[in-house]
Amino acid sequence: TIIKDNEPPKIEGVENQSIYVDEKISYKKGVTITDNRDESVELVVDNHAVNLKKPGTYEVVYRATDRAGNQTTETAEIRIKKKPKNYVSPEEINALTDKVLARIITQSMSDREKAKAIYNWTKNHISYTGYSDKSDWMQGAAQGIKRGSGDCFTYYATSRALLTRAGIDNLPVERDSSDIHFWNLVYIEGGWYHFDTTPSRRGYPYVAFLRTDAEVAAYSK
Repeated sequence: TIIKDNEPPKIEGVENQSIYVDEKISYKKGVTITDNRDESVELVVDNHAVNLKKPGTYEVVYRATDRAGNQTTETAEIRIKKKPKNYVSPEEINALTDKVLARIITQSMSDREKAKAIYNWTKNHISYTGYSDKSDWMQGAAQGIKRGSGDCFTYYATSRALLTRAGIDNLPVERDSSDIHFWNLVYIEGGWYHFDTTPSRRGYPYVAFLRTDAEVAAYSK
């Protein structure tokens, strides 16, 4: 009995991306393909419409076709932005974070120990001034490392740069309210935890290192 393959491959991980003019971009990073029959299916990325030298929003098409001819198509938008006046390149951020990490972590440390070292350094290195340029997180990280001053965005951005370079998965969090606030989530020992290096409110001391949702909610209350 010959069973016809009518099921197309699945493409997962396709996301919109935003970069500055002339920056490098990885179209396939984080993108995976699975198929009900074929173990290996080629991913074809059509990015001919993208102009990395001109600001604008461009469409990229992802295609995967199995041996039976079943095809899946996904699209993503690539936004090319004009470089701001105080542009900071990924290479500059990497160089800045590498210098810091070389002083505060070792390869023998666990992810928890590395995260704690980053938490302590960021909290102690940056002075809270209540202001930062929030147009780009890499600018915020550069400000935090080089100037050692800023607000919650600076603490978040600096933490993000250091955690990422140390190989620790993390996500940004922004509180959408009249009292705006930025911090991080980190993936440690199989779970996501709150990681907030911004100084706590006066009169309400709090160490926001690897805190659960419930713990953060209790403190906020």
